[in-house]
Amino acid sequence: MKIFEASADLLPFPDATFTCAAMTGVLGFLPNPVGALTEIRRVLTKGGRLVVLGSDPKMRGTPAAPEPMASRLRFYEDEELGSLARKAGFTSVSVVHRDLEAFAREAGVPEELLSLFAGGTSFLLARKE
Repeated sequence: MKIFEASADLLPFPDATFTCAAMTGVLGFLPNPVGALTEIRRVLTKGGRLVVLGSDPKMRGTPAAPEPMASRLRFYEDEELGSLARKAGFTSVSVVHRDLEAFAREAGVPEELLSLFAGGTSFLLARKE
């Protein structure tokens, strides 16, 4: 396995290289999220899928996004997440909420933090048509 370091809006891969992409814990830090999503779309094949763990405002100030980090993050409401993907050229876009508490419990997350995973974590789902 190789690891590449690159700018999010200038990926070192040819067009249509990948069938899927995932982004976790990154979106809120990007200075140009539309540029990054556009670049991901470029490297996806037709029908390629993108999953992004959203930067949900309800996480601000929690152990998932504590201060001072939270003050440096951009948090996105569901409508904003969808808009970012559409601006990047994705036409099949949805934002879904998944309760991850059972998975967190199985992974051994301490009981006092399980509530962070309950109630529907937001995910941006997009497909390149």
